[in-house]
Amino acid sequence: MVDTVRVLVSWQCNMKCPYCCNDTLPEVRAGIRPARLEDLDAARYKVVCISGGEPLMFMSKVRDACRWAAGRYIVLYTNGLLLTPETAVMLVSWGVRAINVGLHNPTTFGPLIARARAAFAGLPVSVRFHVENTHTYLAGAYPGLAFRFWQRDDCARANEDRVILQ
Repeated sequence: MVDTVRVLVSWQCNMKCPYCCNDTLPEVRAGIRPARLEDLDAARYKVVCISGGEPLMFMSKVRDACRWAAGRYIVLYTNGLLLTPETAVMLVSWGVRAINVGLHNPTTFGPLIARARAAFAGLPVSVRFHVENTHTYLAGAYPGLAFRFWQRDDCARANEDRVILQ
C-alpha cells in the first residue's frame, strides 16, 4: 500500500556523496517522475517526505510543498549544512514534524549533530540522524539521540510514490 510520497524539490545538492541514491542507483532515479504539486492529490498520502538534492537550498519550494501537504505528517530530509535556528523555526511553522539529517562524512558528524540539536532546541519536531550502517558506534557516542542506520538497499521503498517538482 502506498501511503507516502517523496517530493524532491530539485536534483541539486551542495554535496557530492559517492553513495547518493539519486546519483548512483539508476533504478532509483528512474522511479522518480516529474510532477507539479497542483497535479498531485495530497489526501492520498499519510506521510509527505520532502527531500532532494538538498531541499534547504530551495526554501520557497519547501514552503510550497509544505502548504500543499498541510494536514499530513511532513518529514524533511537534509544534509544539515544549511540548518540555522531561523530555518528550523520556519520549517516547524510550515508544518514539518520530523527532520532526518544525513551524516555523510565522519569528520563532520560531531559538528552536524551539534548544529541540528541547536537549531531545533525547544521546537516541537522529531530529529533523527541518518548514517550508513558502518557507523553504528554513534548510538553509544550520543545516547538519547535517534539514529537510522541505512544501507543502499534502503533507497527504494515499495510504500512510496516518488516525484521531482517541475
